[in-house]
Order: sequence, then C-alpha cells, then structure tokens
Amino acid sequence: PPGARGRTLRPLWAGSAARAVPPVFAEEHFEDRFSRVAVRAGGWKLIRVTDRSAGRTGSPSVRQELYDLAGDPAEATDLIRLRPGIAHELGEILDRHLEGMGEAPPGEPVEIPFDPDAERRLRALGYLE
Repeated sequence: PPGARGRTLRPLWAGSAARAVPPVFAEEHFEDRFSRVAVRAGGWKLIRVTDRSAGRTGSPSVRQELYDLAGDPAEATDLIRLRPGIAHELGEILDRHLEGMGEAPPGEPVEIPFDPDAERRLRALGYLE
C-alpha cells in the first residue's frame, strides 16, 4: 500500500536478481561475564564471543567463529582458519556497527536522544515522564 515501509519482493517473484541485502546484526549478553555479537552477510555469519569470567582483574578472552550458511546451515563447521579474508571483512563490518552503537556495560541503562517531536509524542502516550 502507499506509504508502507519496506522493500519490494517483486524481483524475487519475477525471477530476477534481488537487491543486495544489508547485513544483519545480533547481540546477547549473559550478566557481565559473557557476550556474543554476530553479523550475517553474503551467506556468511561471523560470531565474536567475549568471555570475562576471569574476573575483573583478568583481561577478557575473545574468539571468533565463521560459518558458511549456504553450505552449513546448522553452523557445525567453523571456517575461521580456512577463510581469514571473509572473517576479516565481516569483522570490519561488525566493528563499524558496534562503534556506531556506542558502548555501555551489559545491563546498564543507555540514554537514547530523541528528536523533540518524537519525545513529545512519547510523553503524550505515557512512555516518558
């Protein structure tokens, strides 16, 4: 319908090439000890795992995993050592995304700036005090 937001699926129905799909990002945190962030792009998925369980004085360990989603949809075979170029490229995409998100400790509230009109509407709906 007019005014609807989204992307057309018409190229898929017509059998022509679809437009490039933007990367998809995921993030999960387990208390303040463990986190996992991921990027999925071009049929590949890079997962970065950070383990802070060494305690506050120890430095966290970070490892990455890379999966070919077309050939291995169950993500059973980590290809990080076999495809370092793809891992590096996806790592850069993930880093840019995370830099743009800012950083806050897991579980800590983050202040998000609103444009004045959005803030006024949220207050009118009772979402903000």
